Amino acid sequence: FLSYLIGAAQSIVPNVGQDLLSMLQSPEPPRVEIILTSFINELAAIAQDPSRCCILGLVLDDYHRIESQ
Repeated sequence: FLSYLIGAAQSIVPNVGQDLLSMLQSPEPPRVEIILTSFINELAAIAQDPSRCCILGLVLDDYHRIESQ
């Protein structure tokens, strides 16, 4: 799920979360909380940078249906 989420953001902001994708593919990826916190912080930093800022909305519809499989 996180790979798809980061990929969706990359369709609007190229290279966002690139390091996080590498972490997710490692043999022992970090906890989900660490990845999500880093991703949110990266998006927040982009929003503060006028040269990179864009309109980005994130809607997680039916988030409760996501499974860990």
